[in-house]
Amino acid sequence: MKLDALEVADPNNGSLHVGASDERIYIASAFDDGSGGVRSKIRVVGIGAGDGKGKLKQGGSVVLAGKLDSRWQWMSCRVCCAS
Repeated sequence: MKLDALEVADPNNGSLHVGASDERIYIASAFDDGSGGVRSKIRVVGIGAGDGKGKLKQGGSVVLAGKLDSRWQWMSCRVCCAS
């Protein structure tokens, strides 16, 4: 059974990193910042949005000063985004 779908643009063709909690999905991707550097962007998607039907709702996003390179960095950012 399919409840909902949300298409997410991927600037790097397949290099998305995904984490999830009961209430949110976190999608991180790296991108060229235009000055020769690489930065990461974390997008937040709400699950259910309080309706109990599993609908997905695009939330905010956070652009990081650098690139996420390890799982430990990702987990730290996920905690910050959830608060």
